[in-house]
Amino acid sequence: MDFTTTITTSAIVAGFVNVIGIFWIKERLKQSIKHEYDQDLEHLKKDLEYDLDKKKRLYEGKLAQYKKYYSMMDSYSTRSRKVLFKSFQEGILDLIQNPSD
Repeated sequence: MDFTTTITTSAIVAGFVNVIGIFWIKERLKQSIKHEYDQDLEHLKKDLEYDLDKKKRLYEGKLAQYKKYYSMMDSYSTRSRKVLFKSFQEGILDLIQNPSD
């Protein structure tokens, strides 16, 4: 009886250790995979933020260029209109003063 009790107790303890060991290994493996995925996710987030910041700066630069271009075009248009209307006014005044021409 002493021998069978020892074997039974050893089997129960070994089974208990195996079950706990399997759960422990399983949990460690899950945590390892989770940690790896978290690192990859953090790396992807940093890359995305970097790309977004780069595009934002690029578009801000383009916006400044477009604003400068359109303000320059507006100033040219204003000057062109003034020159055109000035010559038009002079022509009309000449026509009114000398209708025979």
